[in-house]
Amino acid sequence: MMGPLAGVGDPLFWFTLRPILGALGATLALTGNILGPIIFFFAWNIIRIAFEWYTQEFGYKVGRKITNNLSGGLLGTVTQVASILGMFIIGALVNRWVNISFAPVVSSIQQQPKTFIDWANLPAGPEGIKHALSMYDSIGSTALDPIKTTTLQNNLDQLIPGLQHYY
Repeated sequence: MMGPLAGVGDPLFWFTLRPILGALGATLALTGNILGPIIFFFAWNIIRIAFEWYTQEFGYKVGRKITNNLSGGLLGTVTQVASILGMFIIGALVNRWVNISFAPVVSSIQQQPKTFIDWANLPAGPEGIKHALSMYDSIGSTALDPIKTTTLQNNLDQLIPGLQHYY
């Protein structure tokens, strides 16, 4: 990879196209579909070989004059757009496939009676469901368990609301 356009290949192919194709293949493979790695392999190699063939032929025809043709700033714009797109795709992949649970327990306390749903003593039938839902509505998610656990993540979520995770 020598020449005036050598710096365009990495952002376009290794940091944009390959992660996109890899994400497509990995998503299919994670669902158990055998076509995931096959699609990645064939799509990557077809695009790569076609690009290499075309640019080699183009390079022989144009030669050194290509730097004059691309001196208007087009090369920098293409590289910048490809880099931004690649970073966006990588960021989306990290968000999709990385899950961090930061749950050191700060405290665990036994809740007082009638401050949690006593699942063993609920009335039978629809009355029990109604009772459980009304307690959950009045108390909140702490009513689900007789032990209230506070984690460090809960404390950080209250101090800095932007760190709050929803799932």
